[in-house]
Amino acid sequence: MKALTSLALTAVALVPAAATPEPAAFPCRAGEIRGVAEADGRTATELVCEAIRDRAAGAGTYEISLRSLGQQIILTAVRVDQGTSITVTLDAIEEVTTAASRVAEAVVGRHSLPSTQRVDNLLESETRVPLSKKGSVRWALGVNGFTPLGHGGSGAGFSIGLTYVTPAVSVPAEMRFGWGDEGSRRDASFFALSIGGRRFFSKTDVSPFAGAGLSMLRVSASDGSYGGPGFFDGERFGAAPYLEAGVEMLRLHRTRLALVARVDLPLGPVRSPEYSYYYTGGRSSATEPARTRYVAPTTLGVTVTF
Repeated sequence: MKALTSLALTAVALVPAAATPEPAAFPCRAGEIRGVAEADGRTATELVCEAIRDRAAGAGTYEISLRSLGQQIILTAVRVDQGTSITVTLDAIEEVTTAASRVAEAVVGRHSLPSTQRVDNLLESETRVPLSKKGSVRWALGVNGFTPLGHGGSGAGFSIGLTYVTPAVSVPAEMRFGWGDEGSRRDASFFALSIGGRRFFSKTDVSPFAGAGLSMLRVSASDGSYGGPGFFDGERFGAAPYLEAGVEMLRLHRTRLALVARVDLPLGPVRSPEYSYYYTGGRSSATEPARTRYVAPTTLGVTVTF
């Protein structure tokens, strides 16, 4: 009996133990690896796959690709079962250690890569100062001939301002004055603060341009003598769009010269109120009714930008 028991135990001992099943591998594989050292590509893929595995909780199938572009590395993570992908540009292969968790968060959660930014995980390409087109701010001084359209007469004026200048456009901000002949019976004056834009039609040394903008305009006009028939004296303050056209010269130089014609277009007329006159010497009084007159300040002048 002992012999039989010993034989049975020996037989049991000789039967190989059932193999313990290994856990299935997480479905994240390397895709195209081009222009990257083999060891670096393998390590980068493993880092991204580990980050995805930690976040995915076993869901999904993924593929990681690495391609070089000069000194930069283009990393693409694809969720194969959903057909979605995330691509990030790295300045060096070492940035994979920072990018891996962000790529995992984006591709698993179907987020955009910028939404994964934190104060401690920015990449070099996200902190680089972007390039911008060249422009400059310059002073502008001008002298003008002044004509108040709708009223008549003539006068002079000047302007001072700042202009933001690029090869194709400029943005002038100006303070402008104009006044008529003080010795005549027909006077007019204006003051304007304005901002607008100009579009140049070429990039050569001499270029025509057209512009438009908006002014806050005060315009006053008078005509005739107080106490005389038809006397007019009024003013208006308010918004006024403007139009202008001209030619700018010496555009290849720091200091530029422009010939500019401009008209400001008030949104309403100048109003002269009703006047009553009282005469001495036994004559009766008289009344001049209220009148309106549309007065549009027009200037033609020269502006120097420096």
